[in-house]
Parts: sequence; structure tokens; C-alpha cells
Amino acid sequence: LCLPVNCGAALILCFLGGYPAGVKALSDAWQRREIDDKTLQRMLLFAICPAPSFVIVTVGWYFLGNQMLGCLLYGAQVLSVLFLALLSSVPASVQSKQKLSRTLFQGESLPYDHALVEAVLFSSRTLLGMCGYIVFFAVLSSLLAQFPLPTEVLNLSSAALEISGACGKLAVLPIPHRLSVLSFFLSFGGLS
Repeated sequence: LCLPVNCGAALILCFLGGYPAGVKALSDAWQRREIDDKTLQRMLLFAICPAPSFVIVTVGWYFLGNQMLGCLLYGAQVLSVLFLALLSSVPASVQSKQKLSRTLFQGESLPYDHALVEAVLFSSRTLLGMCGYIVFFAVLSSLLAQFPLPTEVLNLSSAALEISGACGKLAVLPIPHRLSVLSFFLSFGGLS
């Protein structure tokens, strides 16, 4: 994928941790000057993926009633991320391997006790922030529901605002290609 070796962890976190984890890992690496602006901008194109627990369990098993459909949706998300990474690697492949393998700055790592405290504090702030956005965009969706619009339009608008609450609405829509619509909105993640 023509990425520096220290970007592998961010990509794995993107696949396993969901939307904010990969981006946070990239942000941290950029702040420590382990990656440059160009690498950060490139990776922000594809280092976002919904968490497997959300897609497989919540969307697949709970909303669609079929865990295999959740696995199929999650696989489609991972393949789309890898496809974007591969597609964006074409211009990056012109760079030398020597430049790709070096880091800009080797900073000192935190002691384990400090790293644990920072991880817990960051996780708490992130969870609170995510809940705040979910509530805010759920209120917007409720306000939007007051307009005399068709149910399909309201559900699609709700998914465009915030995906976690809207997946249940999208899963029951009697629309063709329901999995494709769900996959699109899972990739987008909503404005929240």
C-alpha cells in the first residue's frame, strides 16, 4: 500500500476499533511527527471503517436478524477501505522505499502507567463525545420527522445524519438492494 511501516497499527485500529480509532491513531502519529502531512491526508481518505461488533452484531444480527449478513456487510467495508488504500497508493508508489520506511521523528514513548491513564481518559472523552453527537443528531432526526415526508425519505435522511440509530430504520425498509443502501451509509457513517 506504499505506507510507512508505522502506519500499520493505525490501519489495524481502523478495522477493529471503528470510526474514531484509526483517525485518532493517525492524529497521534502526526502530532509525534511520525508521519508527514501528505501521508496523513492520504490515510484520512481510507482509515475509517465501522467497528466489526457494530456491523456484525448490531446491524447484522439485531437489525437484520442474520449474523452472516452482518459479516457480509463488514467484509464489504474492509474491502472498500483496502481498495481505496490501494487506489491511493498509485501516486505514492513513486516515492522511494527509503523515504517510506523512515519516520520523521522518533519521540520517547510514555511509561506504561501514564499510557494507561491517558488511554482511559481518552476513551472516556471519546465515548462521551460520541454519545453527545448521537443524541444531537437524533434530536435533529426527530425534528425532521415532523415534516410530512415519505417514511423512506425520513429514514434515509436520518441515516445521512447519524448511522447508529438509523440502521434499524434502514433494515426494515422494503426497498430493493437494502444491503447496498446499508453498506453505503455504513461507509459514510453519517454527518455526526
